Amino acid sequence: ARCDEPKGKVYMECPRMFPHSCRNEVETASPGQPAFKTLFRVTGSELIQQAIPNPAGTQVAFQVAPCLGVRGSSALVVRNLLTGVTRTIVSRPNVCDSFGPAAWNPAGTELVYPYSPAGGKPINMFGGRGCPAGPDYLALAPNASGARSQLIRAPRGCQFGTAAFDSAGFVATVGCNNDEPYTERGDNHIGWAYLLQYDPRGHLIRRLLLKRGLEQSVIAPIPGTGKVLVTQDQPANQPYRERDWVSEFDGHHLTAIAHYKADDAAEILADPW
Repeated sequence: ARCDEPKGKVYMECPRMFPHSCRNEVETASPGQPAFKTLFRVTGSELIQQAIPNPAGTQVAFQVAPCLGVRGSSALVVRNLLTGVTRTIVSRPNVCDSFGPAAWNPAGTELVYPYSPAGGKPINMFGGRGCPAGPDYLALAPNASGARSQLIRAPRGCQFGTAAFDSAGFVATVGCNNDEPYTERGDNHIGWAYLLQYDPRGHLIRRLLLKRGLEQSVIAPIPGTGKVLVTQDQPANQPYRERDWVSEFDGHHLTAIAHYKADDAAEILADPW
């Protein structure tokens, strides 16, 4: 990527974008499989993000948006891996609107995902686009074309991290700012952090305190138990000691089962087998 203005000089800060120059494909790997296997590809004008398979391994939910530029829409779609048919769960006209990562219920009939509509139109920037911050939600949607999502707004000064289904309904992590109500959304990870549990209709059941600070998180259901594993990455350069944590939530109680120094890995992922 480069631009040649004025003539004869090259400035790396000013990229030239070529249509259909993106390479977008979803790959899979399994234990004992010697190499990655390509599941599917999309056109070079579309960008794939956060592809999550359903429990049966027959469908994949992912966000799709234009690869380059500020025009176009953003959508959460589901692709049938057997037929190649893709259907839209939700679509928004602003390319900056973000969906996901999505999580499936055990039957594959519902999806839950963080939804972050942008606070305005995208802005052209060198090397990409800028997206104004907006409100933050958790969305619950049936797995069907044009399905209407039920939206749950994040608590004031907080932002949802990730979500998953459990035995009672679904759970989500949320990170909050440092008790400063006018902090930008990008700072909504340096204060208190919680695990929120909802019933199937989206009513809050309980709120459990995580370790302070939530930079990244992953929730992984333990098959056949109704329990989930919660991994939490605390942000750096804060007054508290930074750690990566793994906790187990049994539907009622949250128990820390392991922690690591932050410099052991960029992020810890606990995945049940």
